[in-house]
Amino acid sequence: LLCAILTRPGDGRGANYILGVDGKIYCIDNDVSLVELMSSVRMFKQTNICSLLFCLSQKPLDIDTLIKFTQLDPESILHSWVEELIEKEKDYTTLFTKEERKKFYEEDKENRFTPFLLLKEGAISTLCLQFIHLQQTLKARLKTPLYAQDLLQMLISIKDTPQQTTGIQVAKQYAKASTKPPSERLKAATGVAAQSKSTSQTMEATFGKILTFEEIEKRETYSLDKAKKELLLLLVQRYINTENATLLQKDNNGSLHAHFEAITSNGAPDYSRQELILKALHLLIDLGHFPQPQEVTLADCVVLKDTDLLPFLSPNLRFLNLRNCPSITQNTVEQIAKTSPNIEELYLSGSGIETVAEYGIFSWYLLSMPKLKILHAARCQKLQAIYLSAPKLIECKVDQNPQLQQINLANFPFWVQSETEECPKLLRNPFKSRQIEKFPKKLCEAILKLLASKDHNLITQMNPFLYQIILKKLKEGNDKKIIEECQRNPIKNLDFQKRDYYVQNEGAEALAAAFERNSSLESLILRYNSIGDKGAKALAASLLINQSLLKLDLSDNDIADERAKALAPFLEKNQTLLKLDLSSNDIADERAKALAASLEKNQTLLELDLRHNQIGDKSTEAFAKALEKNQSLQKLDLRFNFTGNKGTQAIAKSRKKNQSVCVEICSYSDFSKLQKEQDAFLEKLGL
Repeated sequence: LLCAILTRPGDGRGANYILGVDGKIYCIDNDVSLVELMSSVRMFKQTNICSLLFCLSQKPLDIDTLIKFTQLDPESILHSWVEELIEKEKDYTTLFTKEERKKFYEEDKENRFTPFLLLKEGAISTLCLQFIHLQQTLKARLKTPLYAQDLLQMLISIKDTPQQTTGIQVAKQYAKASTKPPSERLKAATGVAAQSKSTSQTMEATFGKILTFEEIEKRETYSLDKAKKELLLLLVQRYINTENATLLQKDNNGSLHAHFEAITSNGAPDYSRQELILKALHLLIDLGHFPQPQEVTLADCVVLKDTDLLPFLSPNLRFLNLRNCPSITQNTVEQIAKTSPNIEELYLSGSGIETVAEYGIFSWYLLSMPKLKILHAARCQKLQAIYLSAPKLIECKVDQNPQLQQINLANFPFWVQSETEECPKLLRNPFKSRQIEKFPKKLCEAILKLLASKDHNLITQMNPFLYQIILKKLKEGNDKKIIEECQRNPIKNLDFQKRDYYVQNEGAEALAAAFERNSSLESLILRYNSIGDKGAKALAASLLINQSLLKLDLSDNDIADERAKALAPFLEKNQTLLKLDLSSNDIADERAKALAASLEKNQTLLELDLRHNQIGDKSTEAFAKALEKNQSLQKLDLRFNFTGNKGTQAIAKSRKKNQSVCVEICSYSDFSKLQKEQDAFLEKLGL
């Protein structure tokens, strides 16, 4: 009886049932199902649902059976059923060619044949909603005896209104001739005689019309695949109307937050239902209802595997929460890094990852995540190593990892807020080696001045951990005074050539982070501050973003070959800087060539100071070539380098094409010769 309510047979005459030796009734021929409950025929209502079962027993329904029915999972059952039908249909259709299918369908109008299993649009949704409605109604009425007639009243239709329900009308029809034999009662209720329905009658009852061969072959309106999508969309719709999911879409920047922790059965994760919801979310994205979300949460999804995550990944993704997803592996992290290079927040705590790294044949390599700011990978029982290049990282929580042995981070800011407690096998902690507290007070004040803006709260949110470090160095209330002063008079000049500052690598990284967000500074002097490789790279990266600086002095630092190379892209793209001082930095030929090449494209720089480096003929020739194309540079100082005759001649030749630039050249050899002449003259004087 319950199955008949769900399948809605259209030809459930007595001849289609048999009585088994066990005393149970079995359906042997129910090829007409999911019919419209009622239809209009010549101004009269005709009942299409036809089942002799509702004309038999008058006994109460078995309470234990009803209870078990209310505990079933409708979506899982129906999804498995539709998938099974899809496989069956594939087997059927391989038996016939298209020509044969056309012949069998059209040659006998009353007995049409098609191997396709047809479902009307909305039929599967109605079936699912009927299942759910039947369960809910039965739960509410379990305390009172229920009969077959009561089940008929629970039938629903998408055409129902609060004032008129189809189920009550069907029940009234079946109540007719209640004292007569079952077959006569069925005929009185439905008008069905002894003969079976023709194909045309079946289609009229099921689809409201006779389908054409072309409509069936298109597989658009009546296909099982469409029915499957319809079921999944219904599932999503029901799921997102609970507290477990939030789907927000604004323009093309959406948020999809699905929390699976409440999807359980008897206190344990409900695997089948979680798989269904995951498929439904996939469908939402595949159909374009939710393209490339910026934020995705799939927390506590025990069935989520590496391949399941792919539909959610895109360059648009900024936030991803995969907490407590035990089936994901290190492949997931590699997929995220390659497919979503703009990811800023990644939460993997409690997951099944073994490493955060790029897989190599013999070892692990650094995984590049250039925009990543927050990484949480705590409580990962299998996590052994982290190899990560994340220059924007500000928060890294990897505590309570019993197998974690190595953390290898490259190009990450020194002020990263970290948690590495309860990692007994960790050999080296890169975070503890950072000397954050050694920042001079003056340096902290300067950083705060750079960060100062109209909104005080914005400063604390940009990098909360760095802000707390600064506050430790300043007296209480001084931070607000500095911010208020900068709001009235935005900072224009910063001079760090005093011992009160002594910037070094770490200070340069902090300055770079603050400098990116500043739009008022015009002059930055960092002479004599031992800024090394990382500091120079961080400054170079920030200078690609900042558009206010006019003068930059990096003289007398430790900016050797690699550091100078990092400055070249900045010099090539920057359109505001007027003066750049790189004197006394041990810059040799190869990296000086990179600087020279950047001058070919730069059209704003007026002065470049490269005194006291190790620039020879090759790089001087490169500068000469650049000067032929550069029309903005007014002064290039190459004094006290190792320029010989070739370099000097190349500069002289370029000056003929570009007379607006002043180039000063005096090599160390010239200086040495002059020094010898002076020494000889002093010796003659007896001095």
